[in-house]
Amino acid sequence: MNGVARHINRIGWRFGRLALLILLALVALPAAPAAAQPTGAAIVSERVSFASAGTSLVGYLFRPAGAAGTSPGPTIVMAHGLGLTQSSGLRPYAERFAAAGARVLTFDYRGFGESDGTPRQLIDPWAQLDDWRAAIGWARDQSWTDTDRVILWGSSFSGGHVLELGARDPSPAAVVSQVPHVNGALSSLAADIRSVPALGLTSAADTAAGAAGLPRVTIPLVGPPGSVALMTQPGTMEGYLGLIGNNPQWVNAVPASIVLQMPFYSPDVVAAASSVPTYIGVAADDAVTPAPPAIALAHRMGADLHVYPGGHFDVYTGAPFERVITDQLAFLAPFLNAA
Repeated sequence: MNGVARHINRIGWRFGRLALLILLALVALPAAPAAAQPTGAAIVSERVSFASAGTSLVGYLFRPAGAAGTSPGPTIVMAHGLGLTQSSGLRPYAERFAAAGARVLTFDYRGFGESDGTPRQLIDPWAQLDDWRAAIGWARDQSWTDTDRVILWGSSFSGGHVLELGARDPSPAAVVSQVPHVNGALSSLAADIRSVPALGLTSAADTAAGAAGLPRVTIPLVGPPGSVALMTQPGTMEGYLGLIGNNPQWVNAVPASIVLQMPFYSPDVVAAASSVPTYIGVAADDAVTPAPPAIALAHRMGADLHVYPGGHFDVYTGAPFERVITDQLAFLAPFLNAA
């Protein structure tokens, strides 16, 4: 028994020494770097509502999870482009801005998405500007908004809206406008000449119906080339459907009056005189909102101009999105990080 006991003791001593050596080796190893937190993992959103001209508009407020208090900070107000809702591609932008420390308000225009208002799907640029003013006013009234750091962000048609608003009201800290509509007459030239007569007659009929309080006359918002729709440029229908996905709220029909309004809505007329720091991002091969007028406006404004390869819808996804959001965050850094 004594021999067996001594053998067991020797085995135990050897295992103990091995365990001690392993422990010392582990202690000597350099500490592993902390795992990076996935983008968006610490972002929360909540549904909010506010009034514009007596109509209830619905928005979503995005914020860092740790920013539940009321300490004032930067706020970015966002809305989508022509005939689109906040659920169609805005969330990735909102989450990245919120991850950078901003509170972000997205919203739907009256008659669109989750917002109230009739007629549904009516695109009225001047009413949409009023909805923007209501959203900005609501954000400014919140205790968590630093009123010196309210930023406007728009894309496509709303890219024109934020340029217009920045020129008429110098109080925003900055404006971000990507693939913007800047000149109605020049954008209208991108329409398919084959559909112009039918679009003009339908728009006149809808304008008369609206004035008489009759049901509106609608046209498709997007359609294939050669069809009678508001936008039929190659790739436009696919681009819209890619943003919309399975959204049951979206309807491919708008009152046709916008056809006759579009040529007369040109934000570049006033935006050139804006004193607000402005980022303008354009797509070199944009068939929806042509790049040359936006580039010319950026030069007149002295804006932070970025020209990206690709078409109108490329900025919303994949590598082009990453490049665009990186540039926008760099432009906004002085406003997001101000003491």
